[in-house]
Amino acid sequence: MMKRRIKCIRTKPYTKAYYLHQQLARFVQSLDHTPDLSEIRSGQRKPAPMSLTEMVF
Repeated sequence: MMKRRIKCIRTKPYTKAYYLHQQLARFVQSLDHTPDLSEIRSGQRKPAPMSLTEMVF
């Protein structure tokens, strides 16, 4: 089985491409955060308790 070689492109610092790559790297790092189950459950909406709702009819 033949292994593929991955080429890395090096950009000169302080160019537009350099700043674009830096911005993309920061964005990908922010996406890396996966919320845990307690964080997901705390963000869900819940119905109001019956004691707080008034009689409609």
